[in-house]
Amino acid sequence: MQKYKSQSNDYEHEEDYNHENQHQPISQKSKEQYLANDRRVNGERLNKLKEELLSFQKQKQSNQSINKNIKQNPDNESNIKFVLVDNNARIIGSADLNEKHYKELLTVIHNYRNESIVFDNLYTTLENLQDFEVNIAINIDAILNVTEGQGNAMARAPYEDKKSNNGGLVVFKPMNNYEDEGFLSERLMAIGEELFHQYQFYLYGITQENKKAGTSPRSTAEIEAEAKIFDMLLINSADKQLSLIPDYMVELAIPSMEKGSLSYLLNFHDGDKSIKKNGDYWISFENYLKSFYNKNKDNPFYKGNVSSKVPKAYNNFANNEK
Repeated sequence: MQKYKSQSNDYEHEEDYNHENQHQPISQKSKEQYLANDRRVNGERLNKLKEELLSFQKQKQSNQSINKNIKQNPDNESNIKFVLVDNNARIIGSADLNEKHYKELLTVIHNYRNESIVFDNLYTTLENLQDFEVNIAINIDAILNVTEGQGNAMARAPYEDKKSNNGGLVVFKPMNNYEDEGFLSERLMAIGEELFHQYQFYLYGITQENKKAGTSPRSTAEIEAEAKIFDMLLINSADKQLSLIPDYMVELAIPSMEKGSLSYLLNFHDGDKSIKKNGDYWISFENYLKSFYNKNKDNPFYKGNVSSKVPKAYNNFANNEK
């Protein structure tokens, strides 16, 4: 804006000078140059205003689409808490946010919120959930113990028992344990996916008790398959890439120009990327669920069959690209 102001002031000075010096009239060429510059400056300003308006409208629509299924926290207090855990992933107290590892985590989260509207909307959504608390901790040993060394992070559903319920739990490794990113995405995928799991637990009503009883509304395989689709939405929104593509994400990550495929939806399709029952991408979605299950069925972590349930958690963020 300063550039435009400076140019405008130059012309104002020229007009004042010529007002006082009537014997030196403005040439036709100068008038044409002035009018042309004025139109250019006003045109640039108008385009900038249009861009800002479109951005505001898109953000407003994004917030409405996410929050329509969410009860807002009436106290305006964040429901995301940073905690300490022991090596068995039991919460043992509040974290000191000035401690090195937590400061690094907060910086990473802040940066991702600026880089990706999808991540920002996810984090804002979790902050404002009512009657659902998300606890975040850093402890590499807890991850190894709970996931048997298989993961970069872990997410645990809340307990129904209010006496033992401290809400959902996410545990990360220290930030310097993740691959240094640049345009790559190991850390973004780890943080985004585990936070997305908390939203899934909230939306679908998944608890430790119904998971252990086998009565969870969604199987672990269904939860994980949906999260991988969300991962690609998140990665694309931040203009990052997978450094190593797991076998069960090839169908999502390798760009395909085949319309109707999930790869096309996530990489090329503009606008609303939600997956609707019997919509253009439904068959590809069903095929991906089956493929994901078949590739992971020997892993006890991915227990439970997959079925054709609408990915509601993913859909609530599917129209929120930057």
